[in-house]
Amino acid sequence: MNEHEYRAIYDLLLKDSSTCSLMVNLDGKIIRFNEAYAELVGYTEEDIKQKDCTLYVNDSAYEREKAFIDELLSGNKSDIKYRSSRLIKDGKIIQVEVTALLFKDKHGHPEFVLKRIEDISSQIQSEEISRNQSF
Repeated sequence: MNEHEYRAIYDLLLKDSSTCSLMVNLDGKIIRFNEAYAELVGYTEEDIKQKDCTLYVNDSAYEREKAFIDELLSGNKSDIKYRSSRLIKDGKIIQVEVTALLFKDKHGHPEFVLKRIEDISSQIQSEEISRNQSF
């Protein structure tokens, strides 16, 4: 896919979306991301370009996320949803739900992954409070 095609997809799916979204190549490098994603993680566009796209908390989080993407690339699924965590600029760890969609070229070969990311930290905290109150 060429730069013009990536830009068209970005403009259509990501640019003005209030959902945190990014396009990632098969090596995990960010191709494009929207303003909502930059706001969530607290980094500037320049900062994000210099960092790993997912800002993992630790190596095990990275390995779990890589396994989910490998599952997409295996061809068994075209999308997957999972929970993970991210380290944001102010040093906080947030809990997120990621929906990853595999896009393929016209020949059916994997092209890139579109990730939609939702901060679910408040939801997780509420679930923990509910569990603790039920004891």
